Amino acid sequence: MGISTRPFIKVINHQSTSAEISMHSSRQFHNFLQGEQCQHAAKMLASRKSTLLLLTFPLLTVQLTDSYTWNVQQDTNFIDVGRIVGKINSERKIDTILLMNARNTSKCCLSDEDIKILSANNTVKLLWSGSNCASSTERLNSEMLLIRCVPENFAAEHLDQMVICLQNRRNVRMMFIWSSEYTKVSSQQQVKLMQEQEQLFKYCAYRRLLNVIGIYRDYLSEGHYYTYTYFPQFQLQRKSLADDCFPDRVKDIKGLAIRTVRDQLEPWSLVWYDRMGNVKITGFLTKILNEFAARINGSITYPVAVQPGSFTGMGVSVALLQNNTIDIIMGASSNRTYDVGYSAVLLQLDWIFMLPVPPQIPDSELLLYLLNSVLGLFLLIFLFVFAFVLTWQNLHLRRACSVRLSLQFFCWILINVVLRSVIGQPSCTRVRVSAKFLKRFLHILLLFSGIFMSTLISASLQSCLTSPLRRPRINTFSDLIKSSISVKISPEGFSLLDGLISKRHVRDLKKVLIVNTSIDELQRQRTNMDPHYGYTLFSNLWSVLARYQANLPQPLFYVSDEIYVTKGMPMTIPMQKNSIYEDALSLMINQFHSVGLIELWHRQMYDDMVEARKLNATYQGQQPRNGIFDLEDFYWLWCVYGVGVTISILVFFAEIWYHRRAMKERRRLPIN
Repeated sequence: MGISTRPFIKVINHQSTSAEISMHSSRQFHNFLQGEQCQHAAKMLASRKSTLLLLTFPLLTVQLTDSYTWNVQQDTNFIDVGRIVGKINSERKIDTILLMNARNTSKCCLSDEDIKILSANNTVKLLWSGSNCASSTERLNSEMLLIRCVPENFAAEHLDQMVICLQNRRNVRMMFIWSSEYTKVSSQQQVKLMQEQEQLFKYCAYRRLLNVIGIYRDYLSEGHYYTYTYFPQFQLQRKSLADDCFPDRVKDIKGLAIRTVRDQLEPWSLVWYDRMGNVKITGFLTKILNEFAARINGSITYPVAVQPGSFTGMGVSVALLQNNTIDIIMGASSNRTYDVGYSAVLLQLDWIFMLPVPPQIPDSELLLYLLNSVLGLFLLIFLFVFAFVLTWQNLHLRRACSVRLSLQFFCWILINVVLRSVIGQPSCTRVRVSAKFLKRFLHILLLFSGIFMSTLISASLQSCLTSPLRRPRINTFSDLIKSSISVKISPEGFSLLDGLISKRHVRDLKKVLIVNTSIDELQRQRTNMDPHYGYTLFSNLWSVLARYQANLPQPLFYVSDEIYVTKGMPMTIPMQKNSIYEDALSLMINQFHSVGLIELWHRQMYDDMVEARKLNATYQGQQPRNGIFDLEDFYWLWCVYGVGVTISILVFFAEIWYHRRAMKERRRLPIN
């Protein structure tokens, strides 16, 4: 291969033999001696030691002769490729030209003069066809031009290494140069050349390469270049040099199928059967990809059979991306640890916990619940404050009183005076008109406190019966860990907890988590709102379920702001690495954000779930109390009240009997 020594060419060759290196050195030496640099080279050689010159002279003579013969052949190989390259550069700027020679040969389809013309305004890299692509393609991008020399005996499998080196850059501009001259061969050879051309382009179509053209050495005299189209079927095209060589095919992919697979994670993508038994595919991501396919004149295809209820995990979907089975995943992910490409951000979501609303307090526990609340605290304060004050007021005038007598007197006032007054029962204490103002004021205050407390207790009981109370909600992680609620989570979500929550919280949180291996069962329980468990979910699904339960007689689940896995996760669409759709899809998503389509489709998730019959439309829950109360509703209250009244009446008559008996015994006592 003739290689110029000019500094603007970068040579990449990892498999050159020693003979090829020797020929390469001789050609460099021959070119170096030509032109205006001959005198300068002679001076340099004259300054070298004579011994070295005598030893190397025979070798240089032989190499000079071989190099002269090879370069004469190269000069007759000039095809003026600069014209078509200039036309390609005018269509879209060329960043780098990568020149790859034919397989298993040292001949290049371009001469030194062609390379000189190409390298005038561009960086040119020369690549051996069997070279390792690790270093040669480390800076490849879609703005490069790959020129590949095609030998006479072409075989499609010789291009496999080149396609691997492209690393799925399917929109790289590629130009194949055939070593034959189409106008100077016979008609039979022309037919053979066209068959080889078709074989080449069918291979490129199989590899889903978009920007490929082919030219013969005499393309200027022939006046055409060759390419192909996908739609409606494979077709070899012969175009004039006046036509665009590499139009932006991502804007119009001519019906090319975008291969995808659905993860069926609600409410992103929904798969369901209609009433006729047909499979229907809807959802937020379906709208986005369908609109994207319509914009670029493409279509959507599913290489993997789509069945309702068949969940495809992100790990399986990424494997399909990496083995070139699909192009885009019809799903969203915030995990960027996979070696794939990603679109622009669709939404920022929170990963939260959906917990069941606590159950109602039974009627049999209402009074006990009230006494354990602030109402009971007020009751205790009234009891002990008034009992202490009244005890002190009665014992203040007595100068000497034992502790035992003081305690007895305190207990008697607490039970027979204060407690009766607070619960609205009559007291046996008599306050004379002649009593001191302080004593009368305390008993009047005690009377009003009793009226207030009895009214408050009655009103609380009535409000609890009309609007039943519920047990307190769980608002923090510590409350969740202490509770008896079990939270269901998917295996994939469980595996991500260690990287999102501190180890201490993860260790405690895993005690209440239940890993549900069946994603379909987990989604069914979550959307049906099974109140026996809590669930982890994304905030977009919670917005759907919150709107759904707003139509129910009473809410079933709630979300606490303090209980979450993470917030503000950027959700993107995974796709193949270096995918041709990455820039176009990201641009479309940003445009949808600017006009509000993403927000609109996000609000329509509820309608999509209803259409797909993913929400439970036949909910049968406990209805709240409504209507007129009757005696049966107050059964236990009437029982407690009746027992209390009965006991108070019996105590009243017992006190009257005891009082009369005490008076009779006092009259019988002799008067000294």
